[in-house]
Amino acid sequence: KDLIKIDLKDINGYEIERPVYNSNGDKLIFSAKAIGENWQIYIYNFKDKSISRLFTSDENARFPYYSPDDRFVVFTTDYDGNEEIEIIDTENTAMRVTVTNNAARDSYPVWNTIYPFEVTNEDIDSKIAFVSDRNSGHQIYVMDADGSDVRQLTSLPQGAESPCWSPDGVWL
Repeated sequence: KDLIKIDLKDINGYEIERPVYNSNGDKLIFSAKAIGENWQIYIYNFKDKSISRLFTSDENARFPYYSPDDRFVVFTTDYDGNEEIEIIDTENTAMRVTVTNNAARDSYPVWNTIYPFEVTNEDIDSKIAFVSDRNSGHQIYVMDADGSDVRQLTSLPQGAESPCWSPDGVWL
């Protein structure tokens, strides 16, 4: 297919980072900002070619990523002065849950593609991988979607960035 240019209407000219499709490819979520402004999360809908801001705030909201069912979005916020990871309900954006809260920088969250109860193997559940500097520089960690069972996966001298799940949601 030919590439198409998406008209971002009022936010054309904004700096854009980490665009990610939802599970069926009809929406694109990304963070964007004008010069001198804070990062905000936007959703582009391919069906009606509309763009909307997920929520409005004074914080930097960056690196959004859809949950496997597209109902929730995990993202990075700096509301408390350092980067933490939160989840927001796309159907009720007043519902936000903080999943990390510490003095470290927690960022770049990615949700795996396994929807809870989609598989029968009880060892596989909905996981979020992310980057943190809580130990030995930037390393990749994984946690349950509720913020529990945090485990460090890498311990590289040069650090690690940008986690990415395999298409089946099992490998990182």
